[in-house]
Amino acid sequence: MRKAASGSSAGPGAATAAGLVGFLDWQRDRRSIVSPSMRCGITGLRPTYGRVPRTGAMTLCWSLDKLGPMTRTVEDALLVLQAISGPDPGDLSSVPSRLDFDSTAGIRGLRVGYFPRGWVKPLPPK
Repeated sequence: MRKAASGSSAGPGAATAAGLVGFLDWQRDRRSIVSPSMRCGITGLRPTYGRVPRTGAMTLCWSLDKLGPMTRTVEDALLVLQAISGPDPGDLSSVPSRLDFDSTAGIRGLRVGYFPRGWVKPLPPK
């Protein structure tokens, strides 16, 4: 098993997983949402640039930083994203966005896309 740190968001990710907080709205590059979420078994959502305004957040790298929720469930992540997304006059890069989600919908008719070359190369041995 390969061990690695998950960055400055390891503590907040663990707090979310333990139920100490309902959710965290976290800002940073991909490692600060995706990695701790994966390691802690929670849902981390790194939205498209501009979907969530960065008003009031400290920018570390304006082109990479994104605000996104870390929650215990997918449904919670969508509720938080719905509350925080949309345009803000304080952030000129923010854009209007829409979120359609129906938790009762079945999987019939869904289409899944993938990048075939990403599946060809075998994984290295552990």
